[in-house]
Amino acid sequence: MHTIFHCISRTLLAAVLLCLLTSCTKTKLAYSFLDNWLRWETENYVDLNSEQKQLLKTQSKQFHQWHRANELIPLAELAGDSADLFNQPAISVQEIEQLLNQSEKLYQRSADQLRKLSDALLPSLSLEQTQQIMDNLDEKIQEYQEEYLAVSPSQRIEDRTDNMTDFLKGIVGKLSDEQHQLINAWSKNQLGLAAEGLLQQRLWQQAFRTKLTEDTYSPTDLDDLAELIFAEMAPLNDQHQQVVLANRQRTYAMIADFHGTLTTKQKEKLNRQLTTYQQDFLALAAATGED
Repeated sequence: MHTIFHCISRTLLAAVLLCLLTSCTKTKLAYSFLDNWLRWETENYVDLNSEQKQLLKTQSKQFHQWHRANELIPLAELAGDSADLFNQPAISVQEIEQLLNQSEKLYQRSADQLRKLSDALLPSLSLEQTQQIMDNLDEKIQEYQEEYLAVSPSQRIEDRTDNMTDFLKGIVGKLSDEQHQLINAWSKNQLGLAAEGLLQQRLWQQAFRTKLTEDTYSPTDLDDLAELIFAEMAPLNDQHQQVVLANRQRTYAMIADFHGTLTTKQKEKLNRQLTTYQQDFLALAAATGED
């Protein structure tokens, strides 16, 4: 859980992963509202004055223009690469990691551009607005506690299983008993990190509050804020990092194994979704070139 700018940039990464896969079928329509969505989401965290709203509008439109001009073709290529990968008879953990690394590079480019928005807006915030952001972040932390810490370990396993099941059903359709078993085994073997995640968020928020309440912003201050906003939260220690990496590897392995169980019908549905994303991004890019 980061600030709104981090949430936005990671959502763009999800788009970079081609909503890898959400059930969204309105890519072109949704994309046309990207700049509006950036503004709506930002103003969910803080009430802006008229000058700040205009600044946000200008910066969000500039970001959207940049993204349309530079990122649609790479997104289409990623969609094609994803389709090629998942159409193979078998895939490896390393191939999954390579695909995610490819998407991460696209995310980082978007994050670098979104930083212009945060650099412009953050120094204009009043103390009252800063407090409003912190209050909203406190609410997010409370929601996290209720979702992950106020439930039993068995309930967390069940919730994790349900979330992954819904996610994969949206990609490939109805799941087989074998696929349900893979998801259940993965969920039980994931090591719980809810308490560590809560501590991470609190430490991050403390560092963010300190920087955000500076009287003036030097280039170094803005660099530090950008690092907080757009970088992953640092692990608490080496042991925490090892557990995070181990969970990630288990997830990649489950995806590889799950892929091996796909029926022809499931593969066809997945391929249709990825091909649709590819075509939509290419169509958007062509329309941009005609502007």
